[in-house]
Amino acid sequence: MDRMRPLEGAERMARPLLAIALVALAACGGGGRGPPERLLDGSRPQALPAALRSLGGHAVVTKARIVSVRDADPRLRACIRRFAPLRVPARTAVVERTGLLSASVTFEVGTWVYGCDATAGPQELPGPWCGGETGRTDLARFDPRVDILCKDVEKRPVGLAWVEPVAGARYVVVREHDYAEVYEAASGLPVRVATHNVGVETSSATFSIEQYDSLGRRLSRRRLRAAVAG
Repeated sequence: MDRMRPLEGAERMARPLLAIALVALAACGGGGRGPPERLLDGSRPQALPAALRSLGGHAVVTKARIVSVRDADPRLRACIRRFAPLRVPARTAVVERTGLLSASVTFEVGTWVYGCDATAGPQELPGPWCGGETGRTDLARFDPRVDILCKDVEKRPVGLAWVEPVAGARYVVVREHDYAEVYEAASGLPVRVATHNVGVETSSATFSIEQYDSLGRRLSRRRLRAAVAG
């Protein structure tokens, strides 16, 4: 896959957590009539790429940007510091994502991938992160590192997991009950995705995942049900 440039239209999620929560609360008042109108940081989603028009009007494009550790803002550095004494080279690419339910940071050092999650609910770590994960990328079967401890503004659990893009995939799509979130692959890293389909009793989350190439051809479709690592 070609080296990807920073995705257009991406912005920093710089608003206080309380403001984010208020925006999310207002957006979620639609009573199941489709997706919220704004992303977690209060911004409006970008237009659906022409290649994915077949997904329909209830598909929402998440934001992503790529920055180096050298240029990371304090919020991203708070995530990186969580993994101290890990030494992260200054040129390491960090992928920051903002969706409807969550925001995330993902970066890779050697054969390990690291990341932090944020939602509109209470933060547990500085940043305003509610969780952090690590996983190995050199195993035959990649562990999605599911987390169900983060919550939305209504205190409902949010399931979070990494998805590995298949060969040739540009878009990872996660379908919810009445909408779908579109994530663009970036920097060759796993894509951190979110869902409300959480089984608290089984400490698991289920993701309905589709992957598409740049022309909109569906490359894969699967239902990932993964449990929190014990």
